[in-house]
Amino acid sequence: FAIVDGNVGNAFRIGGCSGELSVNEPAMFDYEARQEILLTIGVTDDGQPPLNDTALALVHILDVNEAPVCSAGMERSMLENEAAGFPAGLPLTATDPEKQSLRWTIEFGDESGVVYIDAAGYIRVQEKSMVTIPGSTINFEARKSYQLGVRATDDGVPPLSCTTTVTLSIKDNNDAPMRPASPPVLFIQENSDPGVIVARFPLVDEDTVAAGSNDSVTLRIVPGSPGFNELTITHDPRTQEAVLRATSVNLDYEAVNRFVVQYSATDAGGNARRTPKSFTSNFTVQLININDPPTFTHPNASVIELTIGEHAAVGTPLRRFTGTGEAPGAAEYAMAYDPEGNAFAFDVDAFCTLDEASLPMGDPARCDVAASRQRQTDGSQGVPPFTAHPTLGNLTMRDNSVLDFETAPVVMLYIRARDTGIPPVSEHVAVRVRLIDENDAPVMTCPTGSSEGMRAATMAPL
Repeated sequence: FAIVDGNVGNAFRIGGCSGELSVNEPAMFDYEARQEILLTIGVTDDGQPPLNDTALALVHILDVNEAPVCSAGMERSMLENEAAGFPAGLPLTATDPEKQSLRWTIEFGDESGVVYIDAAGYIRVQEKSMVTIPGSTINFEARKSYQLGVRATDDGVPPLSCTTTVTLSIKDNNDAPMRPASPPVLFIQENSDPGVIVARFPLVDEDTVAAGSNDSVTLRIVPGSPGFNELTITHDPRTQEAVLRATSVNLDYEAVNRFVVQYSATDAGGNARRTPKSFTSNFTVQLININDPPTFTHPNASVIELTIGEHAAVGTPLRRFTGTGEAPGAAEYAMAYDPEGNAFAFDVDAFCTLDEASLPMGDPARCDVAASRQRQTDGSQGVPPFTAHPTLGNLTMRDNSVLDFETAPVVMLYIRARDTGIPPVSEHVAVRVRLIDENDAPVMTCPTGSSEGMRAATMAPL
């Protein structure tokens, strides 16, 4: 026996004696390329002369399912923070000999389940409610790429599949500042000094976390909002917090002890410098009451000056200065009130000459309340020459021995009001006192020299 014709690609072979037809080249049997092969079979005997004959043999090729072939080295990319269903570029590719529909699955590389592959082969962002680990997202700052093991399975009988690895790269996008889940309540001490940090609360922007980040968050209190004049707000990228500082405008518990502050947060477009993102929200300030010092209502040091004779007797009242050469005005006094309603008392605990008080800050000879107290402690200065009645506030002479018009015609009187709160606090008011020149007694000095005549003195009635 022999195959005379039709043996495409030498697909078959035939037993010379048995006539058994068998496969010679399996690759030639492809149902999708051809469904049948028509062979011409010849047979020759061994007689003399040999005789032969031919016959046609039609071989039908039966279809069997063949596995799809996945493309190798596929790469896809997408921006972080895209909406659910957003595709990562083009669909994945595989070829199926039967051109059957393919179902794609992710076998490994996405443990949190943040992406899936749809029926068309697109890698897409998974719905938040369907991720494997709740709360997981596609986040460039947390993970910059995924090595996904994927499988394409056909719908043949039995179903067959192929596998490959796909690199999914995540590109940086602008992460919006994260609004706090609930508006914070901040407890802030009243009367805080300007520039002092008075409160913090968490405010995260992931684009500002990493070292070398070029993104920033600008926080502003909305103009017209309570707290606009009393507080400033900035973002600290190191701690990912909003930082509140007091301004020179006082926070006063007695005026308003609780208020809601409206603020905005705007980033700079992320490290990728995309469109800036922002939000507006609010926080509540609850002021903490502290003991406020008494507040002077009289005398007003900017318009009132006092006067008294340089040798005035103890108990002589200080009077209002009405002008050079003019008669002194009414006796003066101190008046104050305590915001907390605490009892308080007046006294005079410091005294300086005007020249000493006018020296620049840092000059060791400069005098103020602290310097005067220190001088009294170390004995270089006596007690202040004036005093104040503890309850009535009447201002009078205490000791004129340190007053001298010729050396210091104007001195500074520091009146203190000290309360009984916890802790006790005090307030001072500084008032100028113009001394009235009065006749000073003569001062006798011994003459110098060796002659007796020069050491003698003659006294006679005036």
